Amino acid sequence: MWKKEALSIPQKEECAFDFKLEQGRIVIYAKINDMDSLRFLLDNGATTTIFDSTFWMSIKEYKNPHFIQKSGNFDYYYCPTSISLSDYTYSIDTIYVASERYSHDYFSALSLNGMIGVELFYKSIVSIDFGNQKIHIGHQLPENIQDYEQYEMVSLRKHGDPYYHKFRFLTINGLYDKNGEPVSSNFLIDLGSVANNIDYPFCDNIDIAKSKSMAKDTASMIYLLLNKCPMRESVYMDTFADTIHIDNFKNGVIGIDFLRHFDVIFDYPDNKLYLKPNGE
Repeated sequence: MWKKEALSIPQKEECAFDFKLEQGRIVIYAKINDMDSLRFLLDNGATTTIFDSTFWMSIKEYKNPHFIQKSGNFDYYYCPTSISLSDYTYSIDTIYVASERYSHDYFSALSLNGMIGVELFYKSIVSIDFGNQKIHIGHQLPENIQDYEQYEMVSLRKHGDPYYHKFRFLTINGLYDKNGEPVSSNFLIDLGSVANNIDYPFCDNIDIAKSKSMAKDTASMIYLLLNKCPMRESVYMDTFADTIHIDNFKNGVIGIDFLRHFDVIFDYPDNKLYLKPNGE
């Protein structure tokens, strides 16, 4: 019997490992069995670990997988595998293998072996230091947490898929519409996205001047969203929302272009996001 959800079994309670920011994306190095220095994109906007098709062919016979099904751009295999990042190891039962076209579009340019999704850390506290390009996974907040701005995250459901609770959406307070009323907003936080994207109706309805003047507790976030790395209007969001079918999905995606300006802490168990401007 295969299991759809991966089992995260860390060998250590805490660990830290380096990453590289390449073309605006987080690239981490992993070891699978006796193969090390494998390059994976880190993407908390994906629920699972995905292998590049060429990489999969090189290890397929060695792993002796059991084919489950094909769905869209991916083949699913039952293939228990341990993946190590520094001294942090987690185990998965199901391998998602990208099609050749998907692999070419998403992995080839950076010579990636695949993508590691949010299953790696969605039960942990994750700190991302973009300045020193280091990620820390643990279960305690740092002593200087009072220096960070705190924001609420929410977990929204995809219709018919219980595993989308792993995604986190950021609630931004401090935006106002053109009638002067506060606007409630939820943005998908996506480390796999470089740009920030927003849907047309939402963007057209925002009073930028009032949002800037009223920003207090969310000053850093509002300033950056509306000035230094503004949200990009994109019809892509209409397609994206229709594709993932998440209940109450609203406004857009916040990507690396925004997050890299902060020291970032994802507190997944407590649904909190902590941000401290890093001066970049």
